[in-house]
Amino acid sequence: MSTTAYFAFQVLKRVEDDAGILPSLSISIEDIERQPPDIRSAYATAVSYHTAFVMGILCAVLLRRKLENSKMVSEPPVIPVTRELLNSLQCGKSNVQWMSNIQNLPESKLTEITPFLMDIALFRAVRSMKLASARDLLLSTITQGVPGTFFALQVSEALSRIAASQHLIKIESDTMT
Repeated sequence: MSTTAYFAFQVLKRVEDDAGILPSLSISIEDIERQPPDIRSAYATAVSYHTAFVMGILCAVLLRRKLENSKMVSEPPVIPVTRELLNSLQCGKSNVQWMSNIQNLPESKLTEITPFLMDIALFRAVRSMKLASARDLLLSTITQGVPGTFFALQVSEALSRIAASQHLIKIESDTMT
């Protein structure tokens, strides 16, 4: 099991342990609190049945393969961009629950999830239309040897298309004057 997959499982497991269920994305505390007290638990379970089902399948697969107890291969020490990514992901974000799982990871495992952290940072930059930040992040991670991901490739290609279209717009406006 990859460190990123192990990390993701640990986040899901902690949320399920804390909440008593693994809530779906559509569940809200307000919806639960609007229900009569005697059916709140049943309501929460009913709207989260799919995530509970998928978590059950995941646990069964892990148990069958005995991956929970397998040792993960250690990687090189943390690269500087990992700490930069962690700091930027924490900046201005309150109650980012999965960060507590990262803080519990040994230093040797942080390097292994750096591509995952890069994808989160890229997603946030693109979602907020901070395209220069996305470009800078790609350049920084590439120069520091962070393995590429499919998402990073998609962002890179999108930025290239945007740059090419900006160049074409400039050429068209120059020829019109």
